[in-house]
Order: sequence, then structure tokens, then C-alpha cells
Amino acid sequence: MAVPYTFVAGTAASASEVNANFTDVDNKALARVVTAGASGGQTVEGGTAASENLILASTHHATKGSVIVRTASIVHKLLAQTAATVTLDETHNIIDCDTTSNGITITLPDASTYIGKEYTIYLRLRPGSNNVTINRAGSDTIDGATSYVLGEQGAFITIRSIQADRWAIVAKTGEVDRGDPAATDFDEGDLTTDATWRDLDLSSIVPTSVRFVHLLVEVTDDAAGSLIKFRKNGNSNAIGCPQVVTQVAAQINVADIWVPCDTSRVIEYYATNVTFSAIDITVLGWKY
Repeated sequence: MAVPYTFVAGTAASASEVNANFTDVDNKALARVVTAGASGGQTVEGGTAASENLILASTHHATKGSVIVRTASIVHKLLAQTAATVTLDETHNIIDCDTTSNGITITLPDASTYIGKEYTIYLRLRPGSNNVTINRAGSDTIDGATSYVLGEQGAFITIRSIQADRWAIVAKTGEVDRGDPAATDFDEGDLTTDATWRDLDLSSIVPTSVRFVHLLVEVTDDAAGSLIKFRKNGNSNAIGCPQVVTQVAAQINVADIWVPCDTSRVIEYYATNVTFSAIDITVLGWKY
């Protein structure tokens, strides 16, 4: 290591030279982590000024390896986000969003820059209708999509960069209970029952980024064998479609079903070519 003074053989070193050399060596030694461990543990601090970072690299070489962490838990940095925009980088981990005053747009970094990097984005407070929109960088995708929206209070997503152009969703909000609907959302007057697949638009009820909708369907007809069935918008086949069939005439038939929806929150339905006595469809909830 470099030292501030050079000793010359055969000459007497001054006290200041000796002290300077030992002080320099001591400072550098103290800056090193004891790799075999130290009694009481160790603390590594990256800088001295406010908001400076500590970056661990596996090697000085341009081709990096892995940094392996063996620990029971890791405490992540929490970013309380209320401003309308933020672009994430390697210093971010958990983004806690509050959309009370405005919507929030979060832009991801280039996936290739931080392979293996993971973010958790949480919509903690949403008293109004403002959403959190997560946008990709460049031509990256988020599980095949260009963006992802958190539109419910309590919704979250955890994403990880897994290759040069892709962020993968590793965890997200489960089922969301809609609450206590005051009335059914659709009845027979809203539907066309002509033995043809028709669109049913749920976008006024279901928030963006939802992949499945939970429906309660009640059907009554004056004949047995009348049915209504559902499928994802854009599908071509009828195999595996959830359906409700009247078992006997003039009796209510009820089904609790899940239907996948497209990005526009549209599903398709098919109803027998009859005039039903009653069809009532209520959205109970959804899954992201």
C-alpha cells in the first residue's frame, strides 16, 4: 500500500515520519472487514456524507460474479413515495406509495443493468381514484406487458429483473374482495341471448391489471337446459368454460365462478337462444 513517507536505509527516521506511516497503515487496516469474523459483529459503512451509498461488487473485473448473502433476514430501504414521478435505481428496494394528492408513475431501470434486482411496490394509501403506474424502460417487458397498474389500496407487486429485457412478477396482490355491492351489475336486459359469444365489459367495475374476475351468476328460465357460460375475451374454444344451466324449470340456479379477463377487463358470454326469466350477474371481486 502507498505510505506518506519513504524510509532511507542508514538514516534515522523522525518521529513524525514513523507516526505518519503507522497512522496510515492503521487507518487502512481499520477500513478492512475481518473475513474470519469478529467478536461482537462488524459494521461496514460506505461514506460519511448524507445519503451516500455502499456498493458491494464481487470482483474488480468487468465480468462480475455473484455476491452471496448468508443471513436470516435483510432489512431493505423503504422509500415513502408521494411525488408524481420516480425513476428507480439500484438504491431502491421497497416503494411505499401514497396517492392521496396525485397518481404516481414509477419508471423501472433498464433490466439488463441490474440482473437479479428486485423491487416491491406497495399502494398503502389510496383514498380517491389515483393509481400507481409502473412503466418499463425502453423495450423491456413486465411479464410480457409494457406497464402494470396498482389500482386498489393495499395492492402490491414484487418484480425481479431476470434477463436483459424482462422483469418477472414474483409476487402480487391475491384476491380482492369488492366489498358489499348494493345491487347486481348486469341482468337479462343488459345481455343478448342469441347463442352467440358476446362481450361483457367490466372496466367500469374492475381496476386495471386484473387477470381474473369473481362472479356470482343467478339464472332462471321456464325450461330446463337453458344456459349461460363465460370465457376470456379473444378465446376461440368453449371447452372448460364455467357455466350455469337451469336444472328444472322456474327454479333459481346459482354459480360462483372465476373468469379470466383481458387487459381491457372484458370477458365473453354465451347464452342459449331463449328469453330467460332472469339472469343476474354480480362482480364479487378479482385477482391480479
